Order: sequence, then structure tokens, then C-alpha cells
Amino acid sequence: MSLTVLKATITLAAFAWIATSEAYASTVEQLILDDTAGNSASIDVDDLGFTSCSGTGTGCGGLTIPASITPHSTLLVFGTLGQFTLQVTGVGGASALYPNLQNLTQISAASLTTGTLNAFFTDTDYCLGGGGCFGDIFNVRMTNNPDTAINASSTSFAVLVDKFNGVPAGTLVSFETLTGNATLAKTYDNPEDTPSGSLSTATSIFFTCRGAVQPTFQVSAGTVTVPEPSTFAMLTVAAGFLAFKVRRR
Repeated sequence: MSLTVLKATITLAAFAWIATSEAYASTVEQLILDDTAGNSASIDVDDLGFTSCSGTGTGCGGLTIPASITPHSTLLVFGTLGQFTLQVTGVGGASALYPNLQNLTQISAASLTTGTLNAFFTDTDYCLGGGGCFGDIFNVRMTNNPDTAINASSTSFAVLVDKFNGVPAGTLVSFETLTGNATLAKTYDNPEDTPSGSLSTATSIFFTCRGAVQPTFQVSAGTVTVPEPSTFAMLTVAAGFLAFKVRRR
């Protein structure tokens, strides 16, 4: 097994582990933070906008969390978790400007030494009053921006969707890893073929040493482009002409 595949497998396992956190029945938005060293925090937003936090280790103790927000809007959490200093912003469906669906930005993610910081943000009720509808495809844009001194640091990005509005979402849409100062924009199929449900964005930042990494993550709705009838006719004629020339040869 190659190092890249091994790292992807470990990262996906980490995402799956932190996603096992049980959300309250009324949870409509959630941010899970985990340092893979026994410290984790699950910040839940209920359908009235009130927030709560549960965790392990230092958990919620070092974090500043708003008492309430508008459901499906922007959730900002900052402070410390284990060896990490962080400022995480999750932009939900009500705050996103459609066709944008969700943003996960870590303006400040700093580590005292080598380590991994996981973040898993979920919003629900897309196309059901909590945000715009999903499209046939998802347009995803990712950036990894580490300090020069730790330029080998990387971030893994995952998008998940759930037509049953699960928290977190459970069907994988995409998984990519960026190392160093890098940007990637790609399009992925909507695996559940549904316009509604929940959407999750997850990042796993690997710090090679002491320093900071600033990843950004954006997911937008898109549609498959179908050629106009006139364009399709031209393509058909061209294909037929090419086939005729091949046969003549």
C-alpha cells in the first residue's frame, strides 16, 4: 500500500470516528472538533438556534462558542483544543449565497508541534427551508496554506451528503488531499441524486511541526450542462462525417 493511499485510509477512518458522535434529535447544525489525542468537542445547534457543547478531555473548556445563532447560519468557534489554537467558521445554508451551499474556513489553525486537527461541519434541511437545493453535481474548491517553515503540512478534504438529513451526513461525495501551498477546484456527482437533505464538509490538517495552516473549503450546487439542440445536431453530423471518412479509408 502506498503512503498516499495509507494516509487517505487513516484520514477517512478518523472522519468516520468523529462522525459517530450522536447528535441530539433537534440538532440542525453541528461542528465537531478533534485533536486525535483524546480532546474533542461537539457543538450542536438546535432548531431554535441555541447551542450546546459536549466533549472529551479538555473538550469545550478552552473554546468560545456563541450562546445562540440563527439556525442554518454561520457558526464561529475559537480558542484552544489540546495543543491547537483555532478559529473555525462554518457557513451554513441560510448564510451561503446560492449556488454556494456551505463553507468551512479555518482562519487560524496553529499547532505547538506535530499533530492532526480534524473538523467536521454539518448543516441540514437543504431545499427544505434551511438552504438552497443540491444540484446534479457539487462544485468543490479547496485551498491549503501552511506557513513556509512547515510547507510539507497537508490537509485532507471530504464532502458528504445524506438525503435522510442525517447529522453528520454519511454518503461520501469527494475526498482529496493537498500538500503545501495548493488550490484545487473539481466537480463531483451527487451520489444520492437528491435536491434535499444534509451536507457535511470535513477537514483533517496534518502539521509537520510547530506552525499554522489556513485551509478553506467551499461547496456549491451545479448542474450537468446539456448541449442545446442545435449544438447537439452539429455534433451528431460531425461524428457521422468522421465515421464516413474512417470507412472510406
